[in-house]
Amino acid sequence: MTKGLEVMYKFPFFVILVMAAFGGSANEKQQKSKFSVFSPSDMSVVNTHSPAFVFSIGDVFSLGDVLTTQKACDGNTPVASHKATLTVLETGDATSEEEVFAHHKVMFSRQMDIPLGCQYKASFEDLTLEEHVGYAWYFRDEETGERSPLNRIIYAQQHLGGNVNPFECKENHVREGSFLSKNQRGEWQQNTLDAANESAAVLYDEGHDDDMSAMLKDQHFVIYQKLNAPLIQGENYQVNLSLKTLEPGAGFQLNVLAFNDDFSGIDPNAHTAVIGLTGTLPDTHHWLRVPLEAWTAFDHFESIAIAVVPIDDEKPPVVLLDRMCVSRTDQSPCDNTNDDGTTNDIVDFTAPDAQGPIETEFEYLLGAVEALYPDHDTSTINWYHDGIGDTPLGCASVDNEKDSQEELDLLAEYETEDAQFDDDATLIDDAIADVLAQTRDLFAAPFSQITPISNDSKKCSPSDWLARDPEKPFSGRDIVYIHGLQMAALKGNVTLPANFQEKWPTDSSAFYQGGVFHDEATSNYWNLHIKHALGFDPNTPVGRPSNSYLVVTYSANQRLDVGIHAVLSQIKDAMGGVNDGVVQSEVAYQGSRCFGDSGIVVVTHSTGGLVASAMFGLAEKSHSDPAVNNFYGDVRFITEKIDAQVGINAAYGGSDVAEFALGLLSDISLSPFLTTALEHHIDFIYPAINPAGLVNLNIWYNSILVDLVPSNASTKWRPWMESTIPTLTLVSAIAGKTAESGPLGMIQGITKGFDDAVLFPTSQANSVVKRPRFEVTNRKLLKDKSMGKKKRNRIIADTKKASGAGYRNYVMSPTLGVTGMLQHQSVKALVDLPNQNVANHHTVLQTTGDHLDTVNDVFRNGANYGYAKFHDRNNEESSIVFNSALYSQGLLHPDFGGLTREWVRKKTWGFYLPRLWFLNGQWWKPRIIWHYHEQIKWKRHYHLLKDHDSKMGIDYMYDYVLRD
Repeated sequence: MTKGLEVMYKFPFFVILVMAAFGGSANEKQQKSKFSVFSPSDMSVVNTHSPAFVFSIGDVFSLGDVLTTQKACDGNTPVASHKATLTVLETGDATSEEEVFAHHKVMFSRQMDIPLGCQYKASFEDLTLEEHVGYAWYFRDEETGERSPLNRIIYAQQHLGGNVNPFECKENHVREGSFLSKNQRGEWQQNTLDAANESAAVLYDEGHDDDMSAMLKDQHFVIYQKLNAPLIQGENYQVNLSLKTLEPGAGFQLNVLAFNDDFSGIDPNAHTAVIGLTGTLPDTHHWLRVPLEAWTAFDHFESIAIAVVPIDDEKPPVVLLDRMCVSRTDQSPCDNTNDDGTTNDIVDFTAPDAQGPIETEFEYLLGAVEALYPDHDTSTINWYHDGIGDTPLGCASVDNEKDSQEELDLLAEYETEDAQFDDDATLIDDAIADVLAQTRDLFAAPFSQITPISNDSKKCSPSDWLARDPEKPFSGRDIVYIHGLQMAALKGNVTLPANFQEKWPTDSSAFYQGGVFHDEATSNYWNLHIKHALGFDPNTPVGRPSNSYLVVTYSANQRLDVGIHAVLSQIKDAMGGVNDGVVQSEVAYQGSRCFGDSGIVVVTHSTGGLVASAMFGLAEKSHSDPAVNNFYGDVRFITEKIDAQVGINAAYGGSDVAEFALGLLSDISLSPFLTTALEHHIDFIYPAINPAGLVNLNIWYNSILVDLVPSNASTKWRPWMESTIPTLTLVSAIAGKTAESGPLGMIQGITKGFDDAVLFPTSQANSVVKRPRFEVTNRKLLKDKSMGKKKRNRIIADTKKASGAGYRNYVMSPTLGVTGMLQHQSVKALVDLPNQNVANHHTVLQTTGDHLDTVNDVFRNGANYGYAKFHDRNNEESSIVFNSALYSQGLLHPDFGGLTREWVRKKTWGFYLPRLWFLNGQWWKPRIIWHYHEQIKWKRHYHLLKDHDSKMGIDYMYDYVLRD
């Protein structure tokens, strides 16, 4: 540091100066003077070690006036001048001007010729102020002996503004937050994080501006106390405290909790709430003031706990805590600032003597939503619509990160693909429109091939002897499994020799146990699902399944009306005891009762959902509609045994992939990107071994692909789906699911945005909405920083191309989404237009799974279901129940309504900054108080079911549907 000259002032002259400048009455202080100081003004903070000084000597003016007529000295106009000396003093611990001059510690002095009557600006290369040291400067007219006022300054490169008392705490709820009573009355207790070893808090003979603090070490990383006044439900509170690392570790997080009764650990429960959890705090050898975000108490709480959670249990720190404050605040959690004066503009600062900014991405559990939002009925998702404005969900998302250039560059690529997709869609629509129009008749098969189903004699004895067992899936009801689209059957048309060419009903044996279609439906489709759900492995049958079940089948090479006839016939034979495909849950089953006597639950997947729902509606009209009766007979006796359908990734609304596949198979000239995607997606070998099969349109237009075309599914089949049999659906979707699977990434042109790689969520939910929509005011919040990069890029691209103000044609990001809900459609739409779903079809669950996760791929991940084959988290299940009648009607167990948990996932950027605090009541005693500032880069609140990390979506369906 460059020091100026030491200047000694004689006492008599000092007295004259003080009397001239500061003596006398208040009126005398306002008398005219020849001096004016413009910059740096008194009590200011400068951000450079060599500030410029602006002042003037000249016309008489008031010290308090702003000189609007006086101009800067330009150096060109000849004016008179006086010699003047600018002096900078260190103030030290001075508490008055007298003490400043008495200490006479001059660090810089310079004499200059000052032009009169203009603003003079002077800067000095050899002036170097020391950071966080108090100074005072003035200048003296050497010709008159008069001097300017004394102006106090301090230098800080980065700092928090405002002269705020860092220890101020109004109506502190904490008893002895500074530990000065040395815990003699036992206000504070300490414990381990799991509440295994309680004892009196350990104190340390050092505090933050006092003499005492609490020391946390040796696994005792929690201190807690009963507050002197409880926290009141609905009030906003903020926690501030000081900490210091006595012995370094590997970093730690600070977790603050409110609780009732005895301390039971840091995990939230019915008695314990998380007030806040910081990002990673580095070791710091100086005291640090740490504020937490504002928090709204959702209940009355009597006690508080402060926990230090080590990042590495092998390297725990020793931490001192002091100056604890819990007080009410006007700040709302929705402010999302945690702001103590900083701005987002501070991005490069590293605090001296401390580690630099630390970026932390983490998640934590807040608790059960029924406890967090006691004023709302959280058993359905209707409360989102009703309460989003006055709950933290109204501010559940924060996003302060800018899109990367890579993300922006992808937009042009996606827009090109989308344009190609639109062109392809037009080609396909035009090419197959006439053919589709000819397929709208209810029955595609000639009546001569179909025999109405009769309720003939049974080989079993109908009985109600088997009571329902609430401990078993669906309370012990029998189960019928209906598979989805059998790709093997479609591929059989283009192989040499052709296979899977058997037709119903002429080759009916192929559809029963031992037949080619049945073997495909069991070994390559349902067996692993059954092993997971019923505790019975059909591949190595030992013991009995929890429920009796039947796998039924149909041919993808025939139309849907024929497939329904095949399924009804197989169920009817099982009910009559003549279907050997029934796998019995009891040894004494045969001859004792009939399949279905205790009720039936139909579990469907993919195309199987379309088969089942249409089957229910047709069956219920089979006695009154002549056409239906002539084709199927009166089959109400079959569906009267069915209590419900559980639809898993079911294609109630058809699939765009089916329509595009027909276009490809019809040899329509499609764009290369779509052709490649479809060839890979539907697993055809192209060109096929038998190319002639590809161009035989008679094959494809007589297959179930025609019924899966969305326009056919909605126009022809949806009117038949309405029945008295309730359907509960499990919907799966991932943002850009196929974007990480090589060539499948191109399929995004078909199933854009949110899908399970085959179906839109609205198709799975049987919604009449053509495309799901979600209303959002900030489209930027749709992106999710925790998903895989390609998925994230895909949804960013989709989001930026929103259609209409605030609307997006795709749902919210399902992976750790903005509200956490994996919505298949808008919450607003669900609540405002509940009839948009086909009658008696009810959404229950949405998961982040792909189309085959729950059937033949159910065990592909071994024991760790949480990570899918593309190494992306895939363990999320969320409730999307919107009809509370599901509980009252016994379709869904009431306990399901209390399973939803709220999680927070966020990325923070934490750093230290000094705040200059001028002690109240003191003339000039600047203090440096280090503050921790945590900027939220992004944050999401999201809702998942209890045990989501270990259960699959189908587990909840088996555990909670029809549990009598």
